[in-house]
Parts: sequence; C-alpha cells; structure tokens
Amino acid sequence: MLEKKYDWVDRTLFLMFAYAHITDWELADSEREVIKSKTDFILKNIDGKEDDYSSDQIELKMKIAYRYWNEIQNESVDDVLSELQKIAGEMKSKAGSIMISPKK
Repeated sequence: MLEKKYDWVDRTLFLMFAYAHITDWELADSEREVIKSKTDFILKNIDGKEDDYSSDQIELKMKIAYRYWNEIQNESVDDVLSELQKIAGEMKSKAGSIMISPKK
C-alpha cells in the first residue's frame, strides 16, 4: 500500500487529534475547537505564516489531518500508537534542523 504524504501541519494535527481522543476515548467538539485554536496560534504566531494560512485553509488542514487520524484509529489502537511514535520520532529528528522564530 502506498503511504500518503503528509506535511508537518498534518502530522502535528494528527498528534493533537490522537492525544485528545486517547484521554477519554472521545473527540468532543470542544476539543476540536481547542485544536483549531492551537493550530491557528502555531501557524500565525510561532511559524510566522500569518499570510499563508487563512481560516478556510486551516479548516482544510484540519479535515485532512482528521481523515488521516480517523483512518488509522479505525484500524486499531495499536496502529494509532505506532503512528504516534513514528510521527514523534520524525519530528524529533527534524527539530534540530528547523528553526522556528516567534513572531515579534
């Protein structure tokens, strides 16, 4: 099976969806709103991409990441945990090469 390509935003959102779900085995609307708020903050304030991501684009990224998470969590909890480890490892290995400048 060909693995789909996801960027760092998709993977970060996957982590947020997965952790929100794992805490109580639900993904409430209130949790989705928190995830959207955090994503907006990350993209506009930390990454400095304020002009690159409109609210509609952030919503689209959330839909992509939700489908990504949902496909895996429908397989099994073990698959979710495996993907969490994989993403965290990839992000950690790339963290040294990525410089994120807080917006001033």
